[in-house]
Amino acid sequence: MENIVLFAGPIGSGKTTIAQATAALIPKAVQVSFSDGLKMLACNENIPIYSRSDLQVFGESIAYSRWRDLFVMTLECKRVPETNLFLIDGLRHPHILEGIRSDGHKVLLLYLNPGEKIINRRRSKRGDSNISDRHVSETHHRDLERLADLSMRGKLASSSSARAIAEFIKSYF
Repeated sequence: MENIVLFAGPIGSGKTTIAQATAALIPKAVQVSFSDGLKMLACNENIPIYSRSDLQVFGESIAYSRWRDLFVMTLECKRVPETNLFLIDGLRHPHILEGIRSDGHKVLLLYLNPGEKIINRRRSKRGDSNISDRHVSETHHRDLERLADLSMRGKLASSSSARAIAEFIKSYF
């Protein structure tokens, strides 16, 4: 079974940036995003994805009925023989966390929330300020933060946060 580190948080919270920086500090760790798995599933099923919004709509359409397909496809995006540690960003639903754990994987959940001001600035900078988290209920965010093994709030400088997270991961696994 793989060791899994899941990164959750609002859109624009830095999940991918922190996951990439953290993976670079841990030998044989692989960083991948649930969006990578979604893109592969969509491609395999000839479903056109033209934007981040399209990707979110597709993700929501399979989040409950096909979460395991999404998880397996996400791992397959970057599976290499010499690793069993995957850092996966983009978790949106608590039931996916519960399912992965019930499948026997050792899972660490990290919740990131740098605050609304930073999130809005990041989203504006990358041109997705029109995309919302409306598909993810406030309850989901609260549940994920409550279930997190590590929750980080406030300004998250990627290099210092990544170092702290890497040490936490190493002590956990």
